[in-house]
Amino acid sequence: MMSEKPQFARLMVAEMIGAEDEARSEVIETRLVRPMLALLLPLLGEEGRDSNEQAPDGALRLIASFVMGGLVISTRPFLSRLTPVASDEVRLQAVVSMLMTRLLSA
Repeated sequence: MMSEKPQFARLMVAEMIGAEDEARSEVIETRLVRPMLALLLPLLGEEGRDSNEQAPDGALRLIASFVMGGLVISTRPFLSRLTPVASDEVRLQAVVSMLMTRLLSA
């Protein structure tokens, strides 16, 4: 979805980074982020994880992966000036997917 709608990824990253309006932040949290976490956290199998492990919790891994993916996809035109992989949309999607999977598996 991120690569199909880079504007959405750009908006979400911008709102999470610099939202100064508390009411707006609350809407994003309650209507978008929390429902997304409620849907996806069970898929990570957090309930079986030992609380003494040093790995970050699932919510942090999910948010970090989405922010990373969103930032890379939404800045593809600029990144294509820095790395050849960004010039190939299909290849970039595959690399971002691989990186997100690694982050979620941490």
